[in-house]
Amino acid sequence: MKMYLVRHGETEDNLNGIAIGQADSPLTENGILQAKNVAEFFKCKNIDAIFSSDLGRCIKTAEIIKKYHCNIQLYLEPLLRERDIGKYTKMHKTKIPGGSWADELEGGESLIQVMERAEKFLEKIYEKYDSIVVVSHAIYLRMMMGYLLKKKASEISDIEKIKNAEIVEVEFKKNELKINRINLNIPARK
Repeated sequence: MKMYLVRHGETEDNLNGIAIGQADSPLTENGILQAKNVAEFFKCKNIDAIFSSDLGRCIKTAEIIKKYHCNIQLYLEPLLRERDIGKYTKMHKTKIPGGSWADELEGGESLIQVMERAEKFLEKIYEKYDSIVVVSHAIYLRMMMGYLLKKKASEISDIEKIKNAEIVEVEFKKNELKINRINLNIPARK
C-alpha cells in the first residue's frame, strides 16, 4: 500500500503566525497555486481514493488535487482534523505556553489523543487500497508519521515539520515501511 500524506496549502493564518487548530483559515493565492502544483504531481499517478480532513483548508486543497481524478471518491474524514488546541485557537503561536508541542493545552487535545486518532484512521484504511492521498495538517501528519515509526508522542517534535503542500510518500511492503519526502520545487504558477 502506498499513502501520500499532503499538508494543505498555505493559509492566511499560516502567513501571520496564528495557531489555527480546528478553526479555519482560507487558502492564500499562493496556497491555491501550491495545491495546483500538488495536483500536477498526482496527475499521472494511479490513486484509489482521496481522504481529507473536513476542515475547509484541506477540503479546498483536496478538491484541487481531485481535478485530475474525477472518477475517484473524495472522503471527508473528521479523524484527519488538526489538533484541537483549545483556548489557544486563533492566537499567535508565541502565546501558547510550551508552544504547539506542549502535551496538554487547556481545553484541547493531548498529543497522545491526536496520535490515537491517527491510529484509528490508519486501522480504517489499512490494506483496503493500493494507493491513496491523505490531505491533513502539520501536527496531525507528524503524529501519524510518528505512530508509523513507533515513536512516543513526546518524540514527535523530532520529525521535521511538513511544509504547506509538501508531500510525504509512505509505502508499506510486507513488514517494511518506507518514508520519502517529496519536495516539488515547483515555483507557484500565476
